[in-house]
Amino acid sequence: MLIFAYGLTQGFVIQMVGPIFPLFLYEDLHIQVSQVGIIVAILSIFSLIGKIPLGIWIRPKHLIPSMLLGSAIVALMPLAYALSPSTELVVMFRVIHGLATAVTITVNLAVVTSVVKREYTQKAVVFYSTSFSAGLLAGPLAATFLVPFLGIRYSLAFSSTIALIAPFVGIGFLKYRSLLKDQPAPERKLALGRVLTLVRSLGVAVPSVVIFAHSFLLGTMLAYGSLYAKIAFKLEDSQITLLFFGLFTVSLVARLGFTKLLSLIGKAGVLTIGLIAEGLSIALVGTITLLPLFIVSFVAFGIAHGLIFPTSTILVADSTSVDDRTLGNSIFLFSFDLGQLAGPLAIASMIALFGIGHSISIASAIVLLGLLSVFYLRRSNNCLKSC
Repeated sequence: MLIFAYGLTQGFVIQMVGPIFPLFLYEDLHIQVSQVGIIVAILSIFSLIGKIPLGIWIRPKHLIPSMLLGSAIVALMPLAYALSPSTELVVMFRVIHGLATAVTITVNLAVVTSVVKREYTQKAVVFYSTSFSAGLLAGPLAATFLVPFLGIRYSLAFSSTIALIAPFVGIGFLKYRSLLKDQPAPERKLALGRVLTLVRSLGVAVPSVVIFAHSFLLGTMLAYGSLYAKIAFKLEDSQITLLFFGLFTVSLVARLGFTKLLSLIGKAGVLTIGLIAEGLSIALVGTITLLPLFIVSFVAFGIAHGLIFPTSTILVADSTSVDDRTLGNSIFLFSFDLGQLAGPLAIASMIALFGIGHSISIASAIVLLGLLSVFYLRRSNNCLKSC
């Protein structure tokens, strides 16, 4: 229940803020379209910077206190955005948001996979990711109803009231603190060797490459999907948030059937399906001119999101010990942030040449990188069991 409540509230605020933050920049602060992606990417830049150092420094005994502190700061950021009268303040809060996100995302998965026995790791990851996905679904739905009444700025402020539930729920994990304090912690002087060892491990390297490709496209969708829907199809703000609600509805449905699919075709098979689905959907999103087909392609991305993230997370958890799990997750999530940073920046650099729609479609080629890494995983003699 703790895992469910914590994942639900965090997912809620991420995707209530996700689709409306670019609109807030564009409509309330009058930021140019090409600059929106840069400001959105600031969070990923500073989350990226913090990942590996946190993975090296944080010991098992630090996990739960770090979870509480990070989630509290993250919860306050939407309110800070809403109260900001200038772009400069928004940029400053975006930096703080990025560093706090580095803390929470790095430790959350480590906590969830460390408070259960190893044989229950897969179930814990699926349960957490499903509850997180339910929050991702509820966020855009709430925004769909709130934005017409409160406007973009006050809808951002409201999301903080929901997000503040997360640190209070996280207090319940304190009962596991003694369990985590007893875990061995490697010496700091061996940190570089630990990083290199984990990077060379297929169980960390392959999901890191896959998640980079996936987050590259996810960052593209979050930064420019809502703007493209407004510019190309003249959709209202509430209709755009409803579009994201559909995307995360599909993601949740995919995760509900995820365990059975995993047992039938293995981790590599699930990753292959997810990568192909998102590559096709993103390729079509920027070129389709009919709104119904645009919606279908946009929402189809949710299938990929529902399959790729939990599968990659399970690969990392299965291949790391408890004392190395935070660092393994930080390497994996470093790749996630790197992709979310690279996606919007790549689109921003291509808009002048190709326009926003075709730039989004061109970005779909990144899935080839993920597919090649999965192919290597399949062919390797060191492939993890049940790949």
